[in-house]
Amino acid sequence: MRHPYWKVLGLIVFVALLSLRCAGPTSLPPLERLPEVEVEGASPLIVKVTNMERRPLRTDELPPPSRAGFSWEYRVRIANPIDIGFRLDRLRLTVQNLWGKSWPGDQPLNLRVKEGGQEEVVVQARLASSSPEDTPNLTGIETLTFLGQRDDGQPISFTVRVPLN
Repeated sequence: MRHPYWKVLGLIVFVALLSLRCAGPTSLPPLERLPEVEVEGASPLIVKVTNMERRPLRTDELPPPSRAGFSWEYRVRIANPIDIGFRLDRLRLTVQNLWGKSWPGDQPLNLRVKEGGQEEVVVQARLASSSPEDTPNLTGIETLTFLGQRDDGQPISFTVRVPLN
């Protein structure tokens, strides 16, 4: 049974992620395409990316001087198979296109995963270009780093890299 609380939390995370995309870009070395989702440091947790959807950005969603782009929305499902619960307090995000530009973000996250339970976080990423010729090949990688603490006081952190194809 889904509780309205989780729907509201998902909506808040979604809106917060949208606002993070307004930060100016920084340059990193160009990336190679990521063939599939990569998860690091999550063991023994089970982390899956589900419900990946891509859609073209509408004109009113494009930041100047962009002419075209895409929005990706997906869910990160975190399952906890052990008998110690944890909470996730921060989510650090970086969207990077394959040309080396990146857009970092950091936000509070109030997510509690009970022992033997699971929760989901809704995430959205956007990439846009001022060159319409680049649009069909507009791809990148979103890196999510979840930070928090287990109920026994141990810090917890894991990273999920999601291909934006």
